[in-house]
Amino acid sequence: MLVELLKDPEDKTRSNAAAALGNFVRKSALLDQEFVRTGAIYQLVNVVKNDSLFDPKKIALISINNLMSLPESSKVLLSLDI
Repeated sequence: MLVELLKDPEDKTRSNAAAALGNFVRKSALLDQEFVRTGAIYQLVNVVKNDSLFDPKKIALISINNLMSLPESSKVLLSLDI
């Protein structure tokens, strides 16, 4: 659900979804596989690369930074060569 909200037309919704994903990372490494399985990583990168507004990009970057602390998520991020 949160991954889909990263595509929402409302910028505040995209920002909140990115922040929620980042909070999940900080609270539990148990979700590492879920971030990979659901495509959350790719969608966060998509927000950074393609969102027209600063706030969603900034929050997505913070969440990506948090994901780098998780083994599987960091492998995916490093493989993207971004």
